[in-house]
This record gives sequence, C-alpha cells and structure tokens, in this order.
Amino acid sequence: MGVKPDLSAQVSKLFTTHLGNDQISLGMTEVSINLVRARLIDAQNVTKDPNAQRIEVEDAMSATLKKNGIELPDSFFTVARNFKPKFPPK
Repeated sequence: MGVKPDLSAQVSKLFTTHLGNDQISLGMTEVSINLVRARLIDAQNVTKDPNAQRIEVEDAMSATLKKNGIELPDSFFTVARNFKPKFPPK
C-alpha cells in the first residue's frame, strides 16, 4: 500500500492544528484523551481477566484517526509485533 497524499495531509493537519492558545495540537490532545480511556479500560479488563488481550497505544492512535475520518490499514497494527524492550519497565 503506497502513501496516500490526501490521508497524509489530513494526518498532518490534525497534528499541526492548534485551537486558540493551546500549546498542544488537536491531534495530540485527542490521542492523549483516548490513551487515558484505553488505559482505564485495559486496567478494568485485566482485573477481570489477567489473560485479557491488552489495549495498545496503537489502538488509541487508531481511534483518534478513525474519529477524524482517517482509516488505517490492518498492517498498521503489525508494525511493532516483534518489539522487544531493551530494558525492563521501571
């Protein structure tokens, strides 16, 4: 799948548009809110079932983009599938 200039422009606009005197772009604000929601839902899910599938940052980004009319290909969710942290979480 090649780059789609129209979608690229939409993403760029979303993450460079600031409302009023906001220091953070509209896109970053929405991703932050969606990430907080995802973390809450994730914590609730894992409390109910320790083996529940975890919600990832990619899910928050996808929700943000989808809300703004930007659909991601399924391949987006496989980009980090082989990620292994170098150091344990602190």
